[in-house]
Amino acid sequence: MDCFYKYTSIEALYKILVQRSVWFANPINYNDILEGSFNNRQIVGKLKKWAEQHSELRRQRPESDSYSDIRDFLEKNERLAWITHHSALHHKEIVMQLSKYRIFCVSDKCDSPSMWGHYSSSGKGICIGFRHDSKLFDGKLTRPDVEVVGFYQVKYRSAKPIFHSNSTLSQQVRALTTKSTEWKHESEYRTIYRLNSSPQFIHNPSGYFFPILEGDIAEIHYGHKLDPWEVLHLYRLCKSLYPSTKHYLSVPSIPCYSIEKHYIENELQILMYQDFFS
Repeated sequence: MDCFYKYTSIEALYKILVQRSVWFANPINYNDILEGSFNNRQIVGKLKKWAEQHSELRRQRPESDSYSDIRDFLEKNERLAWITHHSALHHKEIVMQLSKYRIFCVSDKCDSPSMWGHYSSSGKGICIGFRHDSKLFDGKLTRPDVEVVGFYQVKYRSAKPIFHSNSTLSQQVRALTTKSTEWKHESEYRTIYRLNSSPQFIHNPSGYFFPILEGDIAEIHYGHKLDPWEVLHLYRLCKSLYPSTKHYLSVPSIPCYSIEKHYIENELQILMYQDFFS
């Protein structure tokens, strides 16, 4: 495998090229609505039990007007209030743990029609190929405010991973690298870092920019619905900043439901491919 691929928009590509950095996202902001929901059997069992107790107490009244009976009744309800507060704090602690991570997601595919449609502006975006031996994936990117967790292949399961406020690092990593089988077609890999500082002190809690080197970008694939003059402009910009990068036009195959890539050797070839752009 020569590259890991990132499907994204033209706007994101401009930022990556000019700022020489990529965006590591906060996992609590992912587009998969199932991510961030884990199998926390311990708290779920307690909540179920508390809910049953609560429904039972709603039908209860003090056995009499005596001080002791009223006191006992109030103590039970006070316990329920504490339990509700405790469960809210438990959930907040899980969110705080997750928000300390920053993740960069890539795929080992550059020819997935569904990802071209979902992440690359329905064919009006691009797909960036990062060298497989880039520091983005080898765990050697060091900064004083982050620590390396690792580079992982995502596992696709029907059952959710277990995660709670006292999870070990391995359990947290498993939770961050497991997705529903509905996403198996993405063949995803993830680089994971963890912030050393508390999230509220980070300038942008939604994510984090990490620098890249000139040689990190090996390929750029252009969507077939891009304007050819836009491709020409991007081609020139990339050649000036990353001269060793290879460029391809990704187009739908004529005989079957797949994506073909055509190598772009020079600017004239981009205009010759104008019929592909629509």
